[in-house]
Amino acid sequence: MSDSFLNNSEVLRISRTLKMVENDFCNSQFPDQRYASAKLHLKNGTILKSDFVNPRWTADEPPEKAELTSKFFRLSENIIGLDKAEKIENATRELIQDGNLSNLLDLLYVPIEKEKVN
Repeated sequence: MSDSFLNNSEVLRISRTLKMVENDFCNSQFPDQRYASAKLHLKNGTILKSDFVNPRWTADEPPEKAELTSKFFRLSENIIGLDKAEKIENATRELIQDGNLSNLLDLLYVPIEKEKVN
């Protein structure tokens, strides 16, 4: 992440409100299970609380290629645009085929704020 993103006033405001705590139940299940939960305190006094959840994918049960590709496009398209997301996917495929990292690095090192999203 770029310095400008990390120093963004909204990112800083949100990060100051976060409080991370350990949980005895979660710790007792680790490393076999990696449970987590979240609790949100809204300004109107409402508290939203999640159940304990486990990550969908693990080292022992990784995602299928199609699932990972779908997740990449879902998370990246609105940030970097479909065109650049497709270029990154193609550069990754080329990396697997010929081991050339330079094309992928060229795409990844362009700051997001200078990108024009399609």
